[in-house]
Amino acid sequence: LMNEAQLQVEARRFEDAVATLQRLYETSGRHIAALRLELKAQQGRKDWDEVIRLARQLQKRSALLPEVARETIGQAHREALKRRAGDTRALLAYARQIPAAEMNPRTAYAVAEALRDQGAPAEALRTLEIHLGKEWSSHLVRLYGLIDDGDATPHIAQAEQWLLEHS
Repeated sequence: LMNEAQLQVEARRFEDAVATLQRLYETSGRHIAALRLELKAQQGRKDWDEVIRLARQLQKRSALLPEVARETIGQAHREALKRRAGDTRALLAYARQIPAAEMNPRTAYAVAEALRDQGAPAEALRTLEIHLGKEWSSHLVRLYGLIDDGDATPHIAQAEQWLLEHS
């Protein structure tokens, strides 16, 4: 079944590969190699919630390098955000459930940009302020300056404070 699933992934038959791996799990349980293969299949299927779940599981078992797990999870979050474009409520709900440990600068940028594009500039600015309070990123500051929520005064004050801290 592992060989069959591997061939299906290589042939880009991701649905078949996931089905084959499910049969494998029923007979022999979940093995690291099978979970890694399923991660590839779920990425091919663009099932980002499953990609996140599997990457977390593999990281917990030390079966993915931390850098690979972070990048995989970050990419999955960014793709999941794209899927929610057009629905501000779903976008906000998804953004709020991203664990702080998984909110890297690229993901924070994607969240803020999506919120800005959905007409939620206050939420976008708040997302950037929270992340910039934890980890400095000039790309996030630049986006912060491009978002207009109608009242620039508090944002100018915040930027002046950042200037003192990060010349």
